[in-house]
Amino acid sequence: MTITIQNQQAQIYVPKTKVKRIIQKILKHEARYLSSAEISITFVNDRHIRKLNHHFHNRDEATDVLAFDLSVQKDKLIADIYISTQTALRQAKMWGNSPRKEILLYVIHAILHLVGYDDNLPSLSAKMRRKEAYYLESLS
Repeated sequence: MTITIQNQQAQIYVPKTKVKRIIQKILKHEARYLSSAEISITFVNDRHIRKLNHHFHNRDEATDVLAFDLSVQKDKLIADIYISTQTALRQAKMWGNSPRKEILLYVIHAILHLVGYDDNLPSLSAKMRRKEAYYLESLS
């Protein structure tokens, strides 16, 4: 398993060891079918993620996290994840979280999407939120 973390911002400290550990844990428990994984996570500002969101989803707005599954084979996950730390700062204040907890939640959310979880229906969203809470709690 290869996990690459790039930090292109200076607003929030990125706990790289925790990020890697939580990704490994989720993949171990949720994606046992994988023979390998190559995941790149880039922490960016709102301007950068807005450009990506516009280019790939035709949405001209910043968002919290974008996850792109680039896999060719079903048993090998190749993915790029982008996380906006500016959005994390705003959302952390709104939800009463620390910025660090907020970016870890975005990492968990992205990985869960990549291994097949969805949140487009209320029942699916509830299941995904429970998984997010479980993995976030396991970091403590």
